[in-house]
Amino acid sequence: MPDVAIHDADEEPGVNTEPMATVNNVFRNTLADDTEDNDGISQLLRNVETGCLSERQLRKLEKMRQDGKTPLYRNCPISKLEADIMLLEFKSTNGLSDKGFDQLLGIIRKMLPEKNELPEKTYLAKQMICPIGLEVEKIHACSNDCILYHGEKYKDLDKCPKCEAPRYKEGLSDEGTKTRGGPVKVVWYFPIAPRVHRLFACAKSAKLLRWHGEERKKDTMMRHPADGHDWRTVNTMFYKDIGGEVRHLWFALSTDGMNPFDQVRRNHSTWLVTLCIYNLPPSVCMKRSYIQMPLLIQGPRQPRNDIDVFLKPVIDELVEMFEKGVPDV
Repeated sequence: MPDVAIHDADEEPGVNTEPMATVNNVFRNTLADDTEDNDGISQLLRNVETGCLSERQLRKLEKMRQDGKTPLYRNCPISKLEADIMLLEFKSTNGLSDKGFDQLLGIIRKMLPEKNELPEKTYLAKQMICPIGLEVEKIHACSNDCILYHGEKYKDLDKCPKCEAPRYKEGLSDEGTKTRGGPVKVVWYFPIAPRVHRLFACAKSAKLLRWHGEERKKDTMMRHPADGHDWRTVNTMFYKDIGGEVRHLWFALSTDGMNPFDQVRRNHSTWLVTLCIYNLPPSVCMKRSYIQMPLLIQGPRQPRNDIDVFLKPVIDELVEMFEKGVPDV
């Protein structure tokens, strides 16, 4: 995949945003970094602030800032926000269900003093850190995988122009008349550019993304994709005008099916598309926290060769990133 032009904010920690798409990795990296005031929560809030553009998001960010100053209980050295993000990280790392996490919160609340600020439910715990979240787009798809109802050409249609399959399910009202239900098939799209921006906005991850050009040992040994002949050929022959920019990203796209219900005999196949960033050092290149999932294709039937239809939003965004780059916010 050709590299993607981007600008980073390594020298300006005041405009940083989180490096990871998943919330637990945002917490882990931000709280681990040393800042001038040695306050990981303050750094986390500064990281979030750049991406908050709407008035609603700014209000939520202000509430989040207040939670960062509110002790969990009287004279507690840990703030309400810090306790919340540590518990959510524990939930994500160990794959704890929402029901199990509700029970855990209930047990911990009983152990704490009566007037404590720990959230009672998983929903409230997630709402506290909602400004950290990144955009997710639900795209309707034809049930026969002909088209995506996306873009100016198809977004307003109610049926597929190729196979005439309906876009929405049919329902019945209380009076017995037909009503429009939910979409027949949905594709979950996670935009790439905002997540890439957060990687480069964090000084720690921005340094890792430039490792291949600045810190990699350059000799005759093959330790990293950047040591390969193909990498050098692309930089020197095809993109020689921009090949020397170490902040360009090299993506590897892969896809495969899975059964999310963990039942071997069930005929179900949900497909996901992942992007691996080859700029990173070998020690973290294949770590889950640095692998993006831009696309999740709903089952139960696998897309087979029609997966090209679903990949269009991904390819379109990568092309736009290559041509225009991802500017600083």
